[in-house]
Amino acid sequence: MGKQVISIIGIGEVGGVTTSLLLSKFTGTLFNLMDINIREIKGKLLDLEHAATARNNTIIINSDALLCQSNIIIYSAGYGNAPGMDRNSVAQHNKKIVDQVFKGKKLLKSAIIIVVTNPVELISCWIRQVLHNEILVVGTGTSLDTFRLQYLLSKHLKIDIDGVQVLVLGEHGAHMTPIYSQSQLANKNTDSSIDSLLSEEEKEQLLSDLKMAATKIRATESATKYGVSECVCQIVEGFVGENKKPKFMPLSININSFYKELLEIQEDIFISLPCSIARSTVTIVNLLELSKKEVLALKQAAMALEGLLKE
Repeated sequence: MGKQVISIIGIGEVGGVTTSLLLSKFTGTLFNLMDINIREIKGKLLDLEHAATARNNTIIINSDALLCQSNIIIYSAGYGNAPGMDRNSVAQHNKKIVDQVFKGKKLLKSAIIIVVTNPVELISCWIRQVLHNEILVVGTGTSLDTFRLQYLLSKHLKIDIDGVQVLVLGEHGAHMTPIYSQSQLANKNTDSSIDSLLSEEEKEQLLSDLKMAATKIRATESATKYGVSECVCQIVEGFVGENKKPKFMPLSININSFYKELLEIQEDIFISLPCSIARSTVTIVNLLELSKKEVLALKQAAMALEGLLKE
């Protein structure tokens, strides 16, 4: 096929916003929008079809054939956790949907699946298993938490956001781990470590604010959608965009041997790790200078995820 094909599975709050953002970034692309509740979102789909015309994009609805020809597949289907509940509370419900969507599908070997659905680490792992580990699967993971911490630090330190280089790894959930040892202020004449500017009390408060971000948003919104949709776009652009420079960001990804040994994990799990994305490939970046406290926190995240996969 001449046109690039992007399939988006689940056109709810996140799927709709993600589609809208991608329509504004791509030209002449075929978008396959998939959802089981088509009758309930007819107006949204029509609105998106109108938007698609602006850049000569085409929208097709619920095509299994196009799913199997897709270069990029964005998975945002499933149940969201109730306000105040842990993201893992909907894990088993969403696992069943993974089986329904992907079991028996023959996707392109070169396809890239980007997972948004929570719990994102578990869903990513289950999709990879259903597809017999043959397709590249990554999750948005703590990329959203990284954006959120960047925002919080810019406010706390009263500096421009583009001056904050920060990283959050681990689990997109209770075990998210800010990596201050790798965080820098880049808006001065010389780079300055953020770690040295914060007390332990400040770090604890920032972590608390970070974990509460979704709850604050959902106090007035039905879902968090804009931030994570931007994360998806950043990942897609890293894989298929025109920029030749690799994009560095955390992704939920199948753990490699370096981090297995570091975190003392035996099983294959998905966990958010620093990654370099460049033209259809992703490479895990092995960080050699993590603090003992950071390694301990990441071990706890890995153990928790390993335990959840065994349930």
